[in-house]
Amino acid sequence: MTEPRGRPPHPDVLTPAEWHVLNLVRHGLSNRRIAELRETSLDATKFHVASILSKLDADDRAALRGWTGMHTDSPLEHDPKKWLPILRKDHAPPRK
Repeated sequence: MTEPRGRPPHPDVLTPAEWHVLNLVRHGLSNRRIAELRETSLDATKFHVASILSKLDADDRAALRGWTGMHTDSPLEHDPKKWLPILRKDHAPPRK
């Protein structure tokens, strides 16, 4: 019997990376800025946004901005210096 290939299924509707991207989209950041903050490619960010739109059955980014299916105590509501590390894919502290 062979092992299944690819990533294991994630138990939540969105992957952790998609939740991060959704949080940033909801706060008005562009794909380019999201890619910079997460230190990923622009294409990866666009892929995440498209996947989020599909999974949440949303029509566009405006629909995502108004989506209320997440906690209102988002860390993005506070000081960016405190939340930036959680947005990085490796959770490393911000570079100086």
